[in-house]
Amino acid sequence: MYFLKFIVTTFALCSGCLCSGNYLAAQCMLDHLSLAQRATQAPYILEGRVVAQYAFWDNEGAHIYTLNTIKLTKDFKGNYCSQQSSEAYLLYRGGTVGDITETVTPELSLHIGDIGLFFAQTADIDLPKNYTSSIIALQAYSGVQGFIAYDLSDQTAADTRQNYYNLGKDIYQALAQLLGKSYETIAPITPTAAKAEQVLPNITAISPTTVRAGMRDTITITGTDFGTYTGLSAVRFRNPDFYGLSVAYQNAPANHIVSWTDTQIRVVVPGSDIVGGTAGAGSGAIRIKTAATQRANR
Repeated sequence: MYFLKFIVTTFALCSGCLCSGNYLAAQCMLDHLSLAQRATQAPYILEGRVVAQYAFWDNEGAHIYTLNTIKLTKDFKGNYCSQQSSEAYLLYRGGTVGDITETVTPELSLHIGDIGLFFAQTADIDLPKNYTSSIIALQAYSGVQGFIAYDLSDQTAADTRQNYYNLGKDIYQALAQLLGKSYETIAPITPTAAKAEQVLPNITAISPTTVRAGMRDTITITGTDFGTYTGLSAVRFRNPDFYGLSVAYQNAPANHIVSWTDTQIRVVVPGSDIVGGTAGAGSGAIRIKTAATQRANR
C-alpha cells in the first residue's frame, strides 16, 4: 500500500489558490450554521445517496470540480422533485483529473455510497458538456456544512460539528417542525447490498493507550474484519473540541496510515491542522471506518 504525500508550504484565503507541484489547495473560513439556520436558508433540502462521481476542469481551465450524481429518496421542501427527475447533480470545487489534484479547505468531499441529507442551492458553475442540462446543477449550501452523513446501521447521523443520535427524531421530526411540513418520499432509503452483507469491524486492543497527538506517535490497533484499505477506509479520532453531550469524530489523514491489514492497523496520531481544518486527535473512543460501516472502540 502506497500513499502520495503532498507538502503545503504556504496557503491562500478564498480569493486565491496555492499551487505546489501537482497539488492545488485553498483555504477559507466558514461561520457555523445551526440545523435551523441551514433548514430555513437553504433553497433545497434533499436526502439521497451518491451513486456516481465525475471530476472535470471548469470552462476556463482554472479549477477542478467534482460532479456527484445523487439518487434521491426524500425532498424536504417539496420544491425540487416536482420539476426535476429522481436524481440530482451536486457539484463542489476540488477533485482529481489525471495527475492533478485540487483541494479546498474547508469544502465538502463525498464518496460513492455516501448517504445523507443535502442542503443545496443552484450551482454557479456550468455542467460539463457530457451531462444533461435538463437537471438543475446544485452546490452545497455553506460548503462542508451542506451535508449530514447517515449511518443506517444504527439510525444515526453526523456533520462536521455534531452527532444526531436518533435519525427519526433529530433529523426528520426536527426538520418537520422547522419547515412546518413533512418530507415527500421519492424512494425508500436502504443500505446498499454491500453494506447489508459486510461484517462489522471489531477492535480488540489498542497499543499504546497513552500517546501524544501531533508528535508522530504511532498506535497499533488490533482486531478483526478491518478489510482491505480503500479510499473510503479511515481511522477516526474524537474531536477534542467536542466533549460531553456533543461528540464528533474526525478521520486521520490518509498519509497517517502506516499499514492496514484485516487484523491490524498502524496509524500516526494526528495533531491539529490549520490548512486541513481539523482539530487533531482527542482522548476517548476510536472508530474504524471501512467502505461500508464503522464500529467504535468503547
